[in-house]
Amino acid sequence: MKFKVGDWVLLNRKNKKGVEFEYTSEMEGKILVGKVIDVVGFSTLILLGIEFTEYVDGHSCEGKGKGGYCWYVNSKKCKKLSKKEAMLHIL
Repeated sequence: MKFKVGDWVLLNRKNKKGVEFEYTSEMEGKILVGKVIDVVGFSTLILLGIEFTEYVDGHSCEGKGKGGYCWYVNSKKCKKLSKKEAMLHIL
């Protein structure tokens, strides 16, 4: 799936065994929705810089987003959402 800056995404925090993982304790138990603010491609990996709608104790994706709300995530862990779907998750 191709992502671009401005896409809304839902972060899937479950590994292949169905166990949830956390990048930070601030993410624990949350449904994390955010907007893609950067796309970094490598030969076998695409990282998405995501600015989440909630504080995640992250960073700013090199100044591209709000400090503490951003994280670079493997694109395979993300599901693209329509703006309407994203707003439903946020509310």
